[in-house]
Amino acid sequence: MDSKKLFTAISIILGLLLGYAFYNIVMSFVNGYSLESKFILYFLPVGVGITGLLIFMTSGFKKSGLLRLYMCYELLSFPFTLV
Repeated sequence: MDSKKLFTAISIILGLLLGYAFYNIVMSFVNGYSLESKFILYFLPVGVGITGLLIFMTSGFKKSGLLRLYMCYELLSFPFTLV
């Protein structure tokens, strides 16, 4: 599998996960939640991840600092989500 196909597959999977997170954000606004501190802490990383993924895909799969930042955040926060 060449690297462009691999990057495309990874981008599609990450895009689906970020799309689901964006759907949760929109539905929480529809259900009447306001911008509380917990909600902002959830929204900011998702926004950074979506922006980084868009930059990564539109630049021809060149490295994106925002996407790298989002992935580091996800790796560092993963142990805390298991609790």
